[in-house]
Amino acid sequence: MDRIDNNYLFKNYSLHHYTSLFNSNSTHIALTHCRTRALGASYYRCKFNHAEIEQLHSCRHRSYYVCAHKQRLDWIEKQKTRLLDVPYFHVIFTLPHEYLPLWRYNEALFAGILFKASQETLLQLLAQQHHGGVTPGILIALHTWGRQLTPHPHTHCLVAAGGLDSVNAWKALGNYLVPSAVMRSVYRGKVQSFIKAA
Repeated sequence: MDRIDNNYLFKNYSLHHYTSLFNSNSTHIALTHCRTRALGASYYRCKFNHAEIEQLHSCRHRSYYVCAHKQRLDWIEKQKTRLLDVPYFHVIFTLPHEYLPLWRYNEALFAGILFKASQETLLQLLAQQHHGGVTPGILIALHTWGRQLTPHPHTHCLVAAGGLDSVNAWKALGNYLVPSAVMRSVYRGKVQSFIKAA
């Protein structure tokens, strides 16, 4: 089985792009040297002195899909134990692309704004009686890149299809969360006000 030459992949990428794909040089170094002799090797031989087997060391970096696979599966199983045994909605909130130049110089600030605006939008709307009148369980994850490896900051929100009502009793929401036009309008207003306040 042939192995992809990581060094060629990343050196070729850096020749054609001026900005780094990753946040630090250590990530770039780890990925370009993964499963090469630069990270060392272990040698194995059976007690009958058959041919020696060389096992190249991996970087074990979370950004490299081959090395992070087991850690990713372990993380998923751990997260499943934290989830309620109810259906969920998947909601995505995106930072408007007009703010990308500001994002590049204020990532921590804008990440906080994205989390806060996403959370407050969902909690505010679902607390209203005509949208359920509940406090739902929410899990939010930040993604900063799109599929084309271009900056595309957005949050993925896993929202329980129900929540606690005013007397702390569970109330299911049914098949629909909130109309998307309403959610967009509230989210847009929150993002604008948080940016102005920053």
